[in-house]
Amino acid sequence: MFAQDSLIVNSPNRINQDSLLKEQIFFTVAPRIGAGIHHNPYYEIGLSGIRIDIHHLAFNAVSVYGTMIFHQTSQGSSFDTYGFKVGVQSSWGIFMWGIELKSLSFQNEEEIYIPLKFGLSFLDFINIEYAVNISGISDKSVIQSKHMIGINFSMNRKIYRTVKSFI
Repeated sequence: MFAQDSLIVNSPNRINQDSLLKEQIFFTVAPRIGAGIHHNPYYEIGLSGIRIDIHHLAFNAVSVYGTMIFHQTSQGSSFDTYGFKVGVQSSWGIFMWGIELKSLSFQNEEEIYIPLKFGLSFLDFINIEYAVNISGISDKSVIQSKHMIGINFSMNRKIYRTVKSFI
């Protein structure tokens, strides 16, 4: 009985399974696009660096990202406020959390926001998120809401193939 166990452990199939597990952890860079509402609509475009780990049913991911933001200052206006944001987020299962630094510029005035966010995610490449600004909002701020909702996507061929094989 013990001889059979050692044969199974040392079999070529076991080696192939071990090498497959190593291939399920990878890092990739992907375009990131998104849209949301932070008092008024905004959209974003940038890049994400994503580390994805799929091991049986315990899948998780970590992302570092940077995007350009184009934001409306009032209902019906053009996207006349612009800026950037950088952040880090992590997901486990379908839940995600993160923090970001967001800088917006409107009429040569800079505004800084630091939102904590959480929501639903699938391997950090599809995210539906809710964020709360933890930095103060001045009375002169263009954006008077501390709450944000958004959806973003970070996708490339490597992620498509991984997700397809996962499903």
